[in-house]
Amino acid sequence: MHLAARPKKELSLSDKQAESILISAALQGKAVNITINDLNDPDWIQAYRFIQKSREAGEKVSPEILKHRLKISPSKLAALSDPTAEEIEVCTRIVKERSVMRKLYTCMRDMFLGKGDVNASLNKTQDLIREYRSIGMKDTLI
Repeated sequence: MHLAARPKKELSLSDKQAESILISAALQGKAVNITINDLNDPDWIQAYRFIQKSREAGEKVSPEILKHRLKISPSKLAALSDPTAEEIEVCTRIVKERSVMRKLYTCMRDMFLGKGDVNASLNKTQDLIREYRSIGMKDTLI
């Protein structure tokens, strides 16, 4: 999949596709600027955590290891590719933006349901909006 060749208005990736591309990059040792909290798919959260720990220990990680040790489905692993730097950047923005939007939704829902302090919720909402804007996705059509 080459995202660079497609016009931005046609770019449409699900969370799972974007996360899959970032896991592919992490498996290949490429720099990925996300945290565990940015991911949504439980399998990819587990895989990313495993990849980080393995890299710290100086071990190599392959899709086969993920399949056998973490029991990640072969169909998910088959979707792993060799992403370009631009694809990694776009997917990082998508994953980070959607992560912030999930947090914002949860914060707003809790505020309207009367959970917690309203002022603290408003402050957290403002912080999340700032974080969303800092990602640079506000003008990009996804």
